[in-house]
Amino acid sequence: MLPPPARPAELAATTQRAITDDRQRRRKAAVTQPPTPPPLLGEALRARNLFLLPDEDDNQSDTPEPA
Repeated sequence: MLPPPARPAELAATTQRAITDDRQRRRKAAVTQPPTPPPLLGEALRARNLFLLPDEDDNQSDTPEPA
């Protein structure tokens, strides 16, 4: 004897699980190693100075000398 037919909600849940499993399998196959995480916000801000003034040599070469 055959089992009773699945309800639409059961079919939807089964389909959603199959799609999710297939997506996870594809992601794992596409990435050989996990990407490196970005640096922490505090470390990234400490690594560069946001208030760095330009060198005096740079300013003089960009502007012509008055005669």
